[in-house]
Amino acid sequence: MDAKTYIQRINEICDCLEKHGICNIECPLKDYGCGIPKSSTDIGKVIKIVKEFNEKKLAGICTVCGRNNKDLIEQQQIKFCPGCGTKIDNDEEKIN
Repeated sequence: MDAKTYIQRINEICDCLEKHGICNIECPLKDYGCGIPKSSTDIGKVIKIVKEFNEKKLAGICTVCGRNNKDLIEQQQIKFCPGCGTKIDNDEEKIN
């Protein structure tokens, strides 16, 4: 990932978190200078966060079928998408 793409991606993450009203509450980059870590030992961690951040997952939208499960996640703590069976906290695991 080049520097321009990295900065654009951090900006997308910040916009997403601000849109959901959780910027300084649940931001995975808040302990890392908002994507510009002060310690060189944190650079790998920050790059991983930037690469793996998923707005759909944050918003409760299933990344497989597109169903919005936010209310069910919050109210009933569902673990699998009712639409397709995809496990909520690991998009690659499914039940049959």
